[in-house]
Amino acid sequence: PFLGESVRTEGVVTAAYATGGLNGFYLQTAGTGAGVDATPTASDGIFVFGSAAVAAAPEIGDLVEVTADVAEFAGETELTPTTGGVVVLEDAHAPVTALVAAYPSSEADREAHEGELLAPVDDFVVTDNYATNQYGEIGLATGGEQLRQPTDVADAQDTAAIAAVVADNAARGVVLDDATSINYLSAANQGTPMPWLTPTNPVRIGAGATLHQPVILTYRNSAWKFLPTQPVTDDGSAVVTFGDTRTANEAPAPVGGDLTLGTFNVLNYFNTTGEDWVTSGRGTCTYYSDRTGSPVTDNTCSNNGPRGAAQSSDGTDLTAPTADLERQQAKIVRAINTLDADILSLEEIENSVALGEADRDDALASLVDVLNADAGTTRWAYAPSPAAAGGWRCPAPGATARCCRR
Repeated sequence: PFLGESVRTEGVVTAAYATGGLNGFYLQTAGTGAGVDATPTASDGIFVFGSAAVAAAPEIGDLVEVTADVAEFAGETELTPTTGGVVVLEDAHAPVTALVAAYPSSEADREAHEGELLAPVDDFVVTDNYATNQYGEIGLATGGEQLRQPTDVADAQDTAAIAAVVADNAARGVVLDDATSINYLSAANQGTPMPWLTPTNPVRIGAGATLHQPVILTYRNSAWKFLPTQPVTDDGSAVVTFGDTRTANEAPAPVGGDLTLGTFNVLNYFNTTGEDWVTSGRGTCTYYSDRTGSPVTDNTCSNNGPRGAAQSSDGTDLTAPTADLERQQAKIVRAINTLDADILSLEEIENSVALGEADRDDALASLVDVLNADAGTTRWAYAPSPAAAGGWRCPAPGATARCCRR
């Protein structure tokens, strides 16, 4: 209701972001967070943004007075003071206590605590790490299990069941952010250390996540988020630690039977690289690049081209900038040979004939070769594709069956 108006308020600083790009601090009414909530349907916290907010250099725990205009930015209410609009007060004041409660499961409850200091009591698991190495975001879910794609657990034709899964995801999901706006994949930030991830802290899907410090509940980038009270520039272990989903025995536990069947998504294993596609004159490609600007993975290739590795090295040096295919291949080979399956189905492997290769199994054959080389024996063979004979055969007029390949 105060949007666009100039207001004056005071409160205690609960989080400060002088570096990292958020450029501001969070302010909360003194004495709130514990006991009876005097404003149960309205938040006691707010974000103070801008150069004037940073220049005042308030510290967590300071009592400040802010004179500023009220604004909404991407769904979050904030104050934007001008120079001199933030004054640190020396008055005695009650501290802010983090609200010890379950993560709010509804939009209304979250709005009522937006910008406040929260100490969630839930059991969290990692449900999404897609943007972890780009924006330092880690998707979390309450309830001890990760969020699911609706059609994983419900019939796609059952709209009520699908809606129930969507609602459950919305109720349980939240994003743990590193409290910066840095894009770590940008070449401009290649010297900036990555938060969260280390060789011993992989942040794997399904791992438990234990919060050790209160966080700010906020709405940013179209998602509800937990913000640490200061930017995270290390492994973040002071903020959160993650369980290890690996065990000493990395193979599946025995279940009996004579044959072990497995399935493996090789995530676009194409032995035709984007560079091969362009060099051969069959089309053009754009790429996803690493922090040094070196192409890593195909983004889009014209003429229905490859979707896998951008480049392949001339040798086996996996540290070479061009060794994209070799690095992908090495991970797949280790995983498959460790899996110890008798029969394995693969998803997302190149259909070589679609790329103009004479042998439609060219990529599959190449993978089998390196699997056997790694195993030191002829352990694997592949089931060849049937001959492409006769083209398309369609049913008689009036039939309902779709065209099918013989």
